[in-house]
Amino acid sequence: MTLNEKSVQNSITQWIVDMEGAPGTLYEGEKFQLLFKFSSRYPFDSPQVMFTGDNIPVHPHVYSNGHICLSILTEDWSPALSVQSVCLSIISMLSSCKEKVFSSVAEATSR
Repeated sequence: MTLNEKSVQNSITQWIVDMEGAPGTLYEGEKFQLLFKFSSRYPFDSPQVMFTGDNIPVHPHVYSNGHICLSILTEDWSPALSVQSVCLSIISMLSSCKEKVFSSVAEATSR
């Protein structure tokens, strides 16, 4: 995963992180972009994180609009967490998937 430096030059409160699917997983070799939005209360409040761009992964915890359902982005957030730890959690979430399926909510919103 790498920070897209152009995104930081445009705005310190919005970062784009380029990420690749982990080897040996359903997402191996796929390239993704994560959009991080930081509020003025960061790090006390979690950043908003979503997939953006042309390749949003098909995953039960990823909505078709790119929003991610992950507890560390909501109730389990801690100011001790970093952008890197969030990215690693997302990679882990994707890596644990055994089948590319839409969540029922994501499926319903895409109809």
